[in-house]
Amino acid sequence: VILVVAILGANACADVYGISIAAVGMLSTLGVTLATDAYGPVADNAGGIAEMAPTVEEHVRDRTDALDALGNTTAATGKGFAIGSAVLTSVGLITAYMEEAGLTTDGGVIDLKGPAVISGILLGAMLPYLFGALTMLSVGQSAQAIIFQVRLQFYECKVEYANDDDDDWWENFAPETWAARESGRVAYDWYRDCIAIATSSALREMILPGAIAIFFPLIVGFMLGSAALGGLLIGALTSGFMLAVMMANAGGAWDNAKKYVEKGLLGEGKGKKTIYHDAVVTGDTVGDPFKDTSGPSLNILIKLMSIMSLVLAPIFYIIYGSETAPFVGSASAEEWVGPVIGVIVIIVLTIIVVGVQLSNDKFYKDFKAKVNDAMKKAGADAAAADAAKSDDAGQADTEGIELTETTK
Repeated sequence: VILVVAILGANACADVYGISIAAVGMLSTLGVTLATDAYGPVADNAGGIAEMAPTVEEHVRDRTDALDALGNTTAATGKGFAIGSAVLTSVGLITAYMEEAGLTTDGGVIDLKGPAVISGILLGAMLPYLFGALTMLSVGQSAQAIIFQVRLQFYECKVEYANDDDDDWWENFAPETWAARESGRVAYDWYRDCIAIATSSALREMILPGAIAIFFPLIVGFMLGSAALGGLLIGALTSGFMLAVMMANAGGAWDNAKKYVEKGLLGEGKGKKTIYHDAVVTGDTVGDPFKDTSGPSLNILIKLMSIMSLVLAPIFYIIYGSETAPFVGSASAEEWVGPVIGVIVIIVLTIIVVGVQLSNDKFYKDFKAKVNDAMKKAGADAAAADAAKSDDAGQADTEGIELTETTK
């Protein structure tokens, strides 16, 4: 409601220019927005350090949890400002696109009852959900890759420590002692591979959502016309705004719900290691990509599609002119030009999607096979080490018996 009032008020004051200036005004609060966004991760990292450090007392972790819960609320507020400014910016970009594409010449307007425009609106309303689903799946795949890497390091350490006499090596394990076992290793090497996996997986998984955000406006603009692309932008703007706000709020609420249960505030017998805690942990597993990945990425989706459409608006005007119906052409281009270019873009997008998917599948399949091989090797080496220890113990017992008999 506040955003609607802001748009109507800014438009009444200075037309579209007023809306654009309003967007700049929201962006002028960048310092405050960055501070509210940074508050949560700082408190969360402090809590993680307090939990891992053996010298930090328990009450410190309680305080960092309270600060992190407040950080989730401030982050949701900051994300609300970000998506609000994105909406205002996109309104100005969409208006500029319509003017450049010839959709406002001679008093012309987009006919909302036109089938191409309605199709564009429906496709645009679908895109934020598709984009959000792809980014959430990407987070899951990247997390699974990190889990495989952690297992791989565990199995490799099991092989390395198999011949040691210390059966409690894992209880006493530390990256510093692990690094000291071999010259040239440092403690940071224990974490290096996981950081590399997180970075490479994040880049690898973002190719597909990024390609869809770039190529989808091209496909709709060339295939269905500039009016349908205007409908696409409007549909993506409306559904993307609602979805982004919902994701920011729901993600923070799920995270705080987990902390609420872990503190035992839900009631006796409803804290950690209960079905209630399992439920909120599952919710937080969904909530983290909600508030940290999918929600903020919708801002980029909305603005990127608007900018791509604005950049290509003169081309759409050459192909379709002021026409709002698809497949009609213009005085400068035949009616088959737009659909043919659209088909070419679809083919390019399909090649990118299939190529990226095959590459990702091969990467994860090979990585999983590597982890399984390391697991089998670790199991075999551990069994061999146990057998060797058993033989040594049996031999010692035999020597004791022979010594006793000789003495007698």
